Amino acid sequence: MATLKETGIKPTATPIEIRDRRDQTPPPQRSSEKPRISIVQYHPALELIVGPNPTHALILSSAETSAKPFFHRGCIYISSRNELWTTSAPLETSDPTRPPEILMSKVIVTYNSADDTLTTEWAKLRPPPKMPMPASGCAVGGDRMVWCSQGTIVPETGGVFFMPAGRPPQAVASTYYGRDFNSPHSAAISPRDDGIWFTDPCCGHEQEFRSPPQLPPQIYRCDAKTGEVRAMADGFVRPTGIAIDEDSSTLYVADAGGVRVDGSLDLIQRMFALARRGAPMHLMCENGNVWAACGDGIEIWNSDGSLLGVIQVPGSSPGGVLSFCRGPEDTLYVCAEQRLWRLQLSGSRGDYSVASPELL
Repeated sequence: MATLKETGIKPTATPIEIRDRRDQTPPPQRSSEKPRISIVQYHPALELIVGPNPTHALILSSAETSAKPFFHRGCIYISSRNELWTTSAPLETSDPTRPPEILMSKVIVTYNSADDTLTTEWAKLRPPPKMPMPASGCAVGGDRMVWCSQGTIVPETGGVFFMPAGRPPQAVASTYYGRDFNSPHSAAISPRDDGIWFTDPCCGHEQEFRSPPQLPPQIYRCDAKTGEVRAMADGFVRPTGIAIDEDSSTLYVADAGGVRVDGSLDLIQRMFALARRGAPMHLMCENGNVWAACGDGIEIWNSDGSLLGVIQVPGSSPGGVLSFCRGPEDTLYVCAEQRLWRLQLSGSRGDYSVASPELL
């Protein structure tokens, strides 16, 4: 598929509205001719995260053309190659007898300091045949990726894959003792022991491109040294996003609670927070805070479950923000179905890169 190049993209100042957290009225989306991002601050700690002068730019959009949701999930940034990878929602094909397909996007964004503009190169790609219907994953060591493949109606096509640059994907976990996973969705790697944790909802069957579930929706851990896969937590309806805090003491799964991630079976699940709007789809832990992609944008909570603020992202569909990731130099990439955004923050952050698991 051809590469699309956009030049002269000008970042815009992002307004910040300070509100009393006791005011439960949802702040209205700002109306303007062009969609733009705004920030609602409920706690002074949010300014330490976003900084006093954040900016944003709409770097890609299909809302005015095909209206296809090319920026649905994924959102994995590879720093060594300055590449951002996203995945589309399941797309109908031109042949009505064929099942839907998911396309991957590789995006390269360059900042031009001479005129303070951005240049974007966008290539739509078909996923490798061994890794059909990819959903999301995570970066490994700054130059490689782990992907969750939801699979198709064909048995043993879903699983978790290691995708090195320029080489075919390698299966990390394809079945649970002979039983197919449902639709592996998101992955996180423990900084402590390189264990790969992943969610397995039943999205594929619900969207009619996967066989009926053979397993309940659960959380799994793949041992990076032995390749052993263990079911670690159940009781979920649709576990999607997953994140591990910096000291590997707590695993966050959507809006359900935390489990220890040291490989033990002594699990404690608890409610952490309820999303302000919509269902959380993607999670990130940073500096003790939990970021969640929700129906109103990106909600940022502290470790006690108190809402610090919301990065409000306008959406062209009711799904809101589906995924996001950190980019270079305090940037944040945001997937909102038909739109891909880039935020430039000026607050403090940590650099919690994950080493390459020995298994890979």
